[in-house]
Amino acid sequence: MTLHASGPISLSQVQTEFGGSNPIGLSEYYNKAAGIPASGQISVSQFYGKSSMLYLTISGNTYNYNVRNALLATGWNGVTPGNITVTVNSGVIVGCSDFTSGAISGVGLPAGCNLFVVNNGYIVGTGGNAGWGNSNDGNYNFYNATAGASGGHAILLGCPTTITNNGYIFGGGGGGTGWDAGTYSTGVDGGGGAGDTRDSGHGASLTHGGGLDANWAFVPTTPLGQNGVTDSYYGVHRGGGGGGASGSGETAGNCVVKSGWALTVVSGSGNMFGPIS
Repeated sequence: MTLHASGPISLSQVQTEFGGSNPIGLSEYYNKAAGIPASGQISVSQFYGKSSMLYLTISGNTYNYNVRNALLATGWNGVTPGNITVTVNSGVIVGCSDFTSGAISGVGLPAGCNLFVVNNGYIVGTGGNAGWGNSNDGNYNFYNATAGASGGHAILLGCPTTITNNGYIFGGGGGGTGWDAGTYSTGVDGGGGAGDTRDSGHGASLTHGGGLDANWAFVPTTPLGQNGVTDSYYGVHRGGGGGGASGSGETAGNCVVKSGWALTVVSGSGNMFGPIS
C-alpha cells in the first residue's frame, strides 16, 4: 500500500512497502520509486506518498499496449523493478495490429517485476488474414489459391503475471484458406479469423469470424472459440472464431503466451479463449 503523505514515517514502514533486509539502511532503497534519488543523500521524508506498486489504467481503446513503454511515459526509470497493475476499464478494447506484438505485452520488464492484469473489457489478438481464392486475369495468367494467416496473441508475458478477468481475453482466429475452383474457374476467398480485424487485409469479413469492426465495435457474429469450418456449397475454408483451433483455417493465436514465466489466473466473471502455453 502507498506510504502516507505526512506525519511520522519510520524505516520499518519503508521496509514493509519496499522489502529489504535487516538491519535497515536507506541506501537499500535508492531509485525504488519516482523521486527517490539513485545515489547520494537520501532521507525518510523522500518516501512520503511512495508505493512499490505501479498503476496503469487503460481507459480508451488502443492496440499493441506495451507495459514497459507505458511505464516509461509516466517517468519510470526503466530499471527499478516493481509490482505493476494494469487495469482495462469496462467496455474498453485492447487490440493488436499485427501477429507478433500481442494486445498487451509485458516483454522487456526488468527482473524482479510482477505484473497484475485486471481486465474488465476486451483483450483481443488480431484475426488472421484470409487466403485468396484461385483466379486468372483472362490473359492466361493463373494464380493459385493461398493459405490464410495465423491469428495473433492476446497477452505476452515478460515476468510473473496474475490475471483477474472480468471481460473477454482471446487470441485471434486463424484465417481461412482460399478455395481453388480449378484452372479456368475463379475460386472463393477464405474468411478472416475472428479478433481485431481492423488491419487484417483482404477477406477479413466479419461474417466469417466476428471480431472488431473499423469503429472498434465488438461484433461476435460467431461464437468465440469456434473452429474453422468448411462451407458446404463452395468448400471454402472460413476463419476460426477468436481463440478457436485451426480447423479449416490457419492456427489461432494464443490467449496467453507464457514464454516460461509463471501465470496465475484469478477466478473472475469473464471468459478466456485460446491456448495458454
